[in-house]
Amino acid sequence: MFNHDIFEKWLDDKSQEVVSKLNKEKISSEEMMVLVLKAQSNHFYHLDRELREDIQGLREDMDKRFEAVDKRFEAVDKRFERS
Repeated sequence: MFNHDIFEKWLDDKSQEVVSKLNKEKISSEEMMVLVLKAQSNHFYHLDRELREDIQGLREDMDKRFEAVDKRFEAVDKRFERS
């Protein structure tokens, strides 16, 4: 449907063009929107990375908790085997 890589490449190129014009001349509203899009894209990228790191941390915590529960079940199983 929509190739994200093509959009990112276009946005990177376009934003570099606009940034190079900033100190030399006035930029148009359309060019300002390109910078806004680039800023939002960067923001979403960092939010995505933070979310993935948080999820990874939650997975590791969940794994530890399941291991602890497994150990408790093993202990209960041993009690029943002794009886």
